[in-house]
Amino acid sequence: MPGDVFSMLKVLGPRNASQGYKEAPVIINGKLEPGLAGGICQVSTTMYNAALLGNFEIVKRKAHGLAVAYVAPGRDATIAGDSIDFQFKNNYNNPIYIEAVVETSTITVNIYGANEREGQYVEIVSEVYQRTETKNRVH
Repeated sequence: MPGDVFSMLKVLGPRNASQGYKEAPVIINGKLEPGLAGGICQVSTTMYNAALLGNFEIVKRKAHGLAVAYVAPGRDATIAGDSIDFQFKNNYNNPIYIEAVVETSTITVNIYGANEREGQYVEIVSEVYQRTETKNRVH
Protein backbone atom coordinates (compact mmCIF):
# COMPACT_ATOMS: atom_id res chain seq x y z
CA MET A 1 0.00 0.00 0.00
CA PRO A 2 1.12 3.63 -0.37
CA GLY A 3 3.61 4.53 2.35
CA ASP A 4 4.22 0.90 3.36
CA VAL A 5 7.75 -0.42 3.73
CA PHE A 6 8.63 -3.78 2.15
CA SER A 7 11.07 -5.83 4.24
CA MET A 8 12.96 -8.74 2.69
CA LEU A 9 13.49 -10.34 6.12
CA LYS A 10 9.78 -10.13 6.93
CA VAL A 11 8.74 -11.64 3.60
CA LEU A 12 11.28 -14.48 3.69
CA GLY A 13 10.74 -15.36 7.33
CA PRO A 14 13.15 -17.68 9.12
CA ARG A 15 15.85 -19.06 6.84
CA ASN A 16 16.45 -22.43 8.42
CA ALA A 17 16.65 -26.08 7.41
CA SER A 18 13.03 -26.77 8.39
CA GLN A 19 11.96 -24.16 5.81
CA GLY A 20 13.97 -25.98 3.12
CA TYR A 21 17.10 -23.83 3.10
CA LYS A 22 20.41 -25.55 2.32
CA GLU A 23 24.06 -24.76 2.97
CA ALA A 24 25.95 -22.71 0.40
CA PRO A 25 28.81 -20.18 0.56
CA VAL A 26 28.17 -17.05 2.64
CA ILE A 27 30.50 -14.14 3.41
CA ILE A 28 31.65 -14.11 7.02
CA ASN A 29 34.30 -11.61 8.09
CA GLY A 30 35.39 -11.10 4.49
CA LYS A 31 35.76 -14.82 3.71
CA LEU A 32 33.56 -17.38 2.00
CA GLU A 33 32.36 -20.06 4.39
CA PRO A 34 29.54 -22.63 4.26
CA GLY A 35 26.33 -21.31 5.79
CA LEU A 36 22.62 -21.94 5.84
CA ALA A 37 20.66 -20.04 3.15
CA GLY A 38 23.77 -19.04 1.22
CA GLY A 39 22.71 -17.52 -2.07
CA ILE A 40 19.51 -15.93 -0.71
CA CYS A 41 21.13 -12.54 -1.28
CA GLN A 42 20.69 -13.08 -5.02
CA VAL A 43 16.95 -12.88 -4.35
CA SER A 44 17.38 -9.77 -2.22
CA THR A 45 19.64 -8.23 -4.87
CA THR A 46 17.06 -8.91 -7.59
CA MET A 47 14.37 -7.22 -5.48
CA TYR A 48 16.74 -4.28 -4.84
CA ASN A 49 17.33 -3.79 -8.57
CA ALA A 50 13.59 -3.92 -9.30
CA ALA A 51 13.01 -1.28 -6.61
CA LEU A 52 15.81 0.90 -8.02
CA LEU A 53 14.40 0.70 -11.54
CA GLY A 54 10.93 1.48 -10.19
CA ASN A 55 12.35 4.57 -8.47
CA PHE A 56 11.16 3.49 -5.03
CA GLU A 57 12.63 4.99 -1.88
CA ILE A 58 15.36 2.70 -0.54
CA VAL A 59 14.97 2.62 3.24
CA LYS A 60 17.62 0.08 4.22
CA ARG A 61 20.30 -1.63 2.12
CA LYS A 62 23.76 -3.00 2.80
CA ALA A 63 26.28 -4.18 0.23
CA HIS A 64 28.22 -7.42 0.64
CA GLY A 65 31.63 -7.37 2.31
CA LEU A 66 33.15 -8.67 -0.94
CA ALA A 67 32.34 -7.91 -4.56
CA VAL A 68 29.82 -10.29 -6.08
CA ALA A 69 30.03 -11.45 -9.68
CA TYR A 70 26.30 -11.60 -10.46
CA VAL A 71 25.63 -7.81 -10.56
CA ALA A 72 27.53 -4.61 -11.24
CA PRO A 73 29.29 -2.94 -8.30
CA GLY A 74 26.86 -1.19 -6.00
CA ARG A 75 23.88 -3.15 -7.29
CA ASP A 76 23.80 -5.85 -4.57
CA ALA A 77 21.77 -6.01 -1.36
CA THR A 78 22.71 -8.47 1.35
CA ILE A 79 20.54 -9.80 4.13
CA ALA A 80 21.71 -11.70 7.19
CA GLY A 81 20.29 -12.97 10.45
CA ASP A 82 17.54 -10.77 11.82
CA SER A 83 19.32 -7.44 11.54
CA ILE A 84 20.74 -6.89 8.04
CA ASP A 85 17.68 -6.28 5.90
CA PHE A 86 16.78 -4.82 2.53
CA GLN A 87 13.79 -2.48 2.71
CA PHE A 88 12.10 -0.09 0.32
CA LYS A 89 9.10 2.19 0.67
CA ASN A 90 6.15 2.50 -1.70
CA ASN A 91 6.55 6.24 -2.25
CA TYR A 92 3.74 6.30 -4.81
CA ASN A 93 0.08 7.22 -4.25
CA ASN A 94 -1.29 3.82 -5.32
CA PRO A 95 -0.83 0.22 -4.20
CA ILE A 96 1.83 -1.94 -5.83
CA TYR A 97 1.93 -5.65 -6.58
CA ILE A 98 5.18 -7.62 -6.42
CA GLU A 99 5.60 -10.75 -8.51
CA ALA A 100 8.63 -13.02 -8.19
CA VAL A 101 9.05 -15.76 -10.79
CA VAL A 102 11.57 -18.53 -10.15
CA GLU A 103 12.70 -20.76 -12.99
CA THR A 104 15.44 -23.39 -13.07
CA SER A 105 18.35 -21.02 -12.49
CA THR A 106 16.84 -17.54 -12.64
CA ILE A 107 14.60 -15.27 -10.64
CA THR A 108 12.69 -12.32 -12.06
CA VAL A 109 10.98 -9.67 -9.94
CA ASN A 110 8.27 -7.43 -11.37
CA ILE A 111 6.70 -4.56 -9.46
CA TYR A 112 3.35 -3.46 -10.86
CA GLY A 113 1.50 -0.25 -10.07
CA ALA A 114 -0.22 2.79 -11.56
CA ASN A 115 1.86 4.84 -13.97
CA GLU A 116 2.04 7.98 -11.83
CA ARG A 117 5.18 9.39 -13.40
CA GLU A 118 4.64 9.03 -17.12
CA GLY A 119 7.77 9.65 -19.13
CA GLN A 120 10.03 9.03 -16.15
CA TYR A 121 13.30 7.32 -17.03
CA VAL A 122 15.56 5.63 -14.48
CA GLU A 123 19.22 5.04 -15.23
CA ILE A 124 21.52 3.35 -12.74
CA VAL A 125 25.23 3.98 -13.11
CA SER A 126 27.89 2.04 -11.20
CA GLU A 127 31.34 3.54 -10.83
CA VAL A 128 34.37 1.78 -9.36
CA TYR A 129 36.63 4.14 -7.41
CA GLN A 130 39.09 1.58 -6.07
CA ARG A 131 39.79 -2.13 -6.43
CA THR A 132 41.35 -4.34 -3.79
CA GLU A 133 42.43 -7.79 -4.94
CA THR A 134 41.27 -10.77 -2.92
CA LYS A 135 41.54 -14.52 -3.23
CA ASN A 136 37.85 -14.99 -2.37
CA ARG A 137 35.28 -13.99 -4.95
CA VAL A 138 31.54 -14.60 -4.72
CA HIS A 139 29.90 -16.02 -7.85
